Amino acid sequence: MAQATRSDAFINAHIEGLQDEIDAALRLAEARVAAEMRSKSIRGLSVAIVFGGRTVWSAGFGLADPPRKTAADTNTVYRIASISKLITATAVMQLRD
Repeated sequence: MAQATRSDAFINAHIEGLQDEIDAALRLAEARVAAEMRSKSIRGLSVAIVFGGRTVWSAGFGLADPPRKTAADTNTVYRIASISKLITATAVMQLRD
């Protein structure tokens, strides 16, 4: 089960009248994340949605440390290893262009 946090005050100040749609979209996102985790055997991950430069929703799914049964949350630090090279190279190329 996801441990979610959200900034309702920020959302309400910027997107009045859309709370039902936002809630439905967040439920869909949580269901999609859970389905992807099952289909790809992902043990744990954290997700954040950013709007206007602010985190408006974040959640941890699954386990951060399966042997210890520690739940993933919004503050879980993950080891991304060699993928950071790809991210850095992409950022450099975007700056160059």
